[in-house]
Amino acid sequence: MTCPHCASATTKEQAQKTALGYRPFRCSACKRLFNERTGTPFNFLENSTDIVLLVVLWRLRYKLSLRDLAEMFLERGWEFTHEAVREWKTRFAPLMTVRYYPMHGFGSFDSVACFCCAFDELCNYFCPRATAGEPVSLSDQRQLFCERLTALQLMMRMAS
Repeated sequence: MTCPHCASATTKEQAQKTALGYRPFRCSACKRLFNERTGTPFNFLENSTDIVLLVVLWRLRYKLSLRDLAEMFLERGWEFTHEAVREWKTRFAPLMTVRYYPMHGFGSFDSVACFCCAFDELCNYFCPRATAGEPVSLSDQRQLFCERLTALQLMMRMAS
């Protein structure tokens, strides 16, 4: 592991672990002691990284209140305040949040509408329909699908 203080690669792992179970290292060049968290956003956390990230994930995903999260984890043996949850969310939510762009790749709503119509048409083409409401057996569904797929592939080859 490289030293976060002087970027030296000559480090030695120490025998004891930190209170949270992280491996400490000593740099041979600058003689400073550091652990796996040093130099990361997770440095100076008093709780386990897994717990902190789980709290932030639940806050973002399920929109639980700050006090509810603190109470839920208190019942599981992890003690922290709702203010800690607020601080963790501010600090770690930007690292976890991924933006969702539903129209990414489509130039306009007309393109999306055209794609959706074509997709629905294709799904309906492959969907086996029963006459008079009786079910279609699985072997018949498979055979019909293969026939329609072959016909569609032939049409695509002829069109190109």
